[in-house]
Amino acid sequence: DQALKFEIFKYGKPDPHLERPYDISAKVRMTSVRYIHTNRFLKEILSFCSHFPQLIDAFQRVKAKDLGNLVYLGPGRKARISLDVDADGPILLIPKHAFSEKLMVGDIG
Repeated sequence: DQALKFEIFKYGKPDPHLERPYDISAKVRMTSVRYIHTNRFLKEILSFCSHFPQLIDAFQRVKAKDLGNLVYLGPGRKARISLDVDADGPILLIPKHAFSEKLMVGDIG
């Protein structure tokens, strides 16, 4: 088995009438994990999530251009993402503050 398995699926064609339940599906499978909460880590995760649809869009535009297809540059809506995370025995470690040796431990497995 793998310690981390990450799968992404994106529908190829647009769904302007919102007939599908999502545009992108992301599945994350992890073995036993320890998460140490830091403000910087949280900011990086939120930044990645907010920029992920833009990165996918940029990748698709480059791919379409390389294939000789027309690239639509008009306004669009943001992607709807289905996120499925399965972590086996996760443990959360949350410090009292950035410089504290005291922390709260949560075994949520």
